[in-house]
Amino acid sequence: TYFNPPYWNQEEYYSTDGQMSDAKTYDEFLEMYKKAIHAKFRCTKCGGWAIANLNDFRQNYVFYDFHGDTIRLMQEAGFIYHDMIINEIFSRSVTSVGSQEKRGLKIMAKSHEYIMVFKKPLADGTVWGNYHEYREQCPNIDCKEQIMNYHKQIGFTPESGYSWEW
Repeated sequence: TYFNPPYWNQEEYYSTDGQMSDAKTYDEFLEMYKKAIHAKFRCTKCGGWAIANLNDFRQNYVFYDFHGDTIRLMQEAGFIYHDMIINEIFSRSVTSVGSQEKRGLKIMAKSHEYIMVFKKPLADGTVWGNYHEYREQCPNIDCKEQIMNYHKQIGFTPESGYSWEW
C-alpha cells in the first residue's frame, strides 16, 4: 500500500471527527497517526509492503522530524523498515538558505521528500529478502510480474534506464 499522511495542521482538510489535521498539538496528532498506522498494519497482508511518501516540516520555527516519527511508529506497529528513497523536488536550496540567512534564521529550505519502504513480516515472523524464496513460498502470486507491469505503466522500463535486477 502507498500512503501520503497528513502533515499535522500544515494543510487544510475537511474537518470531521478523527481528522488528524484537527489535532491541537503534535503529540495529539502522533497519537492519531499511530492508530492509523496500526490499522494499516492489520490490513496489510503478511509479506506485504507499505510505502510512505512524506517530509519533515517546521511550524513556528520548530522543526518536526516527521520521517523519524514515522519510522518509529511503523516499527512499533510491527513493520520492518526496509528502505528509504530521497526524492529531490527542486534544487533552489542554496538560494533559499541565503535568503533565510539574511533574516537570521539559518534554515535550509526543503528540496526533497522521503519515500520510505516498510514490509510486514510473514505470519511466522520471518521476512524473505529475495524474490526466489518468496516465489517458493507463494507460488500462486507472481509479485515480479505485477511489479514489472506496474513499472511499465509508469514508464520505468529498461529502455528508460531502469533496471529490473532480481
